[in-house]
Amino acid sequence: MARLEELGTVIETDVLVIGSGIAGLFAAVRAKDFVKDVTLVDKGQVGHTSQCYFALGGHQVFLPGHDMDAWVKEVMYFEDGLCEQDLVESVYRDTFDRVRDLERYGVRFIEGPDMGYRLLTTRGLEHIRKVYPYPRLAGGIKEIESLYIEAERLGVRCLSKLFIVSLLKQGDAVIGAVGIDRRSGRFYIFKAGAVVIATGQCSFKGQYAAQLFLTGDGMIMALQAGAELKNMEFHTLWLQPSRFVWEALGTAFPMGAVLLNAKGEAFMDRYCPVLKSEIDYNFQARAMAMEAREGRGPFRVDYGPIKPEDKQFLKADRHGWMALHIDKLHSKGEKPFDEPWEIMPVFWTVQGIYADINCRTHVPGLFVGGRVRSIDPGVTMGSWSIGTATVLGYRAGEQAAKYAGSRSASSLNAGEVKALKSEIYSPLGKEGIEPEEVLLEIQNAVFPWDITILKNEASLKRALSRIETIRDELLPHMGAADPHYLVELLEVKNMTLVAEAMLRASLMRTESRASHYREDYPTRDNENWLKWILVGYDGKKMNLRTVPLPMDKYKFTPSRYYSDNFRIPK
Repeated sequence: MARLEELGTVIETDVLVIGSGIAGLFAAVRAKDFVKDVTLVDKGQVGHTSQCYFALGGHQVFLPGHDMDAWVKEVMYFEDGLCEQDLVESVYRDTFDRVRDLERYGVRFIEGPDMGYRLLTTRGLEHIRKVYPYPRLAGGIKEIESLYIEAERLGVRCLSKLFIVSLLKQGDAVIGAVGIDRRSGRFYIFKAGAVVIATGQCSFKGQYAAQLFLTGDGMIMALQAGAELKNMEFHTLWLQPSRFVWEALGTAFPMGAVLLNAKGEAFMDRYCPVLKSEIDYNFQARAMAMEAREGRGPFRVDYGPIKPEDKQFLKADRHGWMALHIDKLHSKGEKPFDEPWEIMPVFWTVQGIYADINCRTHVPGLFVGGRVRSIDPGVTMGSWSIGTATVLGYRAGEQAAKYAGSRSASSLNAGEVKALKSEIYSPLGKEGIEPEEVLLEIQNAVFPWDITILKNEASLKRALSRIETIRDELLPHMGAADPHYLVELLEVKNMTLVAEAMLRASLMRTESRASHYREDYPTRDNENWLKWILVGYDGKKMNLRTVPLPMDKYKFTPSRYYSDNFRIPK
């Protein structure tokens, strides 16, 4: 029988963290407080590849003196009642500590009168506030760079361009993983006391910044290891200029920016008389789809109503990739913030892995940090993503390290690893359908407006049938000319399973709530659907089940719903 060392490069580590965004970096840094050996792996370049790296870097932060009950109630309202109240409270209690951590690592935040911070509103909410790093248009870069420097200082082993394919188990417990180098094709075998997945969500390689890396890899490796997915029907939509990538709309709308239809009408006033253009992007997209169906597209965002001092705030301190965009637009004669832009809804992400308040899945040894852990029903408050990613990454790292420290050494089965390696590499050098062709088929199945925005049973079943055809007839016939294409092939397989889970869950939820809108079930149904859908996988088929919210353990009962701000004009 082959020895492990003959199969590839073997690395033993106390904690293996997969994904080096802000959650993965926080997990690795925190794990080093408890164990000696921490390994951080990313299929991109550690310290340079993540959604946070391309974001403004804003954090929701609960400061001392704020009213926690008011914040939790507001999230429950925003999420249409489908809220993990205990998780939300525990996250908010830790947000200020994580901001202070970042400050210790060298990140500056924009100053103001509230304990030294400038607090900004979001999505028309009364209590919840967020802060931004300085420089404002490159805050995410500063956060990632600072955490990466800290991880290196602590001696975290960082491996770039290494794609983790599958988790390894001994009995019920996860004890490691295998992966391949994207450049050389070298096979890697990791033996770990615990594994943290911090890979982000799935975007099907959509239109927004850093989405090429969001292919659902962590979600599917967890699913195949015995964990479950949650909230798959609640994908998140975003608004994006039609001709370039952009950030900061979440700041501009509260300052007064307005959506206009082709007639120049501020049409959101009809759909959302109170919140208007400040409502969550998913509802803006819903109104845009309805307007477009009536022939009133395309759409523009108008910065004209913003106060001069606020517009100057948007323009000031240009840094990073946003500054490059602005300079390029100026060179083409365009004037950001001074003239309307054509804008469109785009698919952002779908989540995520089911885990408890301490980031533990029900698979021993497997922990989840950041946005890949299911945390909301698709609607997303500004700066909620990074705020939660920092807290849950830190928490996952701590819990994984404590678990690893309590476990005795496990042994990998060389025969099982050899069989897995043979399966992974079987498409390499084989002629067949190219992964890009199959990716296009997936995108054509899941991106149409009647799948992502205005769902109905017929369109969902049609898309599901198309995904099943891709799964059964195209995936087995893909080929990969080299390791780069092998990774793309494996990503396509992951995205196919994510799409299937998303569509099956969307069919199962026969109501409209939060980001999930069914035209054939347009109302919210609390009697039957104040519950989560969990998706499991037995290796052959997906199994869906529902779990009611544990209202007997929660502090509050839903009485207000954010989606009531949206109405369909007669």
